Amino acid sequence: YKRQEYMGFKSLLRNEDNNSLKVTPMSGVVNPQSKVPIEITFAPNLEKAFNYNLLCNINRKGRPLNLNIKGVGYVLKHEVYIDTAKFPIQPKEPNTLDYGDFFINEKKSKTITLVNQGEFNFDFVWKRKANSYLAIVPESGNVKKGSKTTVELSYFPTAPHKLANHRCTLSIISGPTYEFLMNGSARKPVSYTHLTLPTNREV
Repeated sequence: YKRQEYMGFKSLLRNEDNNSLKVTPMSGVVNPQSKVPIEITFAPNLEKAFNYNLLCNINRKGRPLNLNIKGVGYVLKHEVYIDTAKFPIQPKEPNTLDYGDFFINEKKSKTITLVNQGEFNFDFVWKRKANSYLAIVPESGNVKKGSKTTVELSYFPTAPHKLANHRCTLSIISGPTYEFLMNGSARKPVSYTHLTLPTNREV
């Protein structure tokens, strides 16, 4: 534009849908030979399909600009289990994984199962501090709707080692985060040396 122009958005939405869409700014002035970014945020509060029509009125322009926006709001319906537990864990409290005390060069594993009970696939990712004696397989992935995925958390020390509340997290993308505290220790096996002494005989 070669002159200042006023613009303003008008939302053609029902009241219950207005809370799901945010336009910033809703109005403003565009200076000559410049542009103004418009940020549109979609944050659905209902599990449904949304279809928005936004009108942008610009001074001295015969017709408003029409912007159609579509999106789907859904709820992540999932559960997370440790090993063969009957009840799922909760995201608001830490979960302890105890590997016990064992010898070096042995391997202990815990299994985390992610169950998708919803109508949409979801992604997950693990985060942890570096430790050469720990492995998480897979560290990220996708759980299809109506299916489940198993993750193995392994502890395999090759030298004496103690694992004390080693923290790792499981994040469900666009969902909750689960915290795990890993504990365990590995030691060398005890070696016994048998010494046979000669027996003195009298002649």
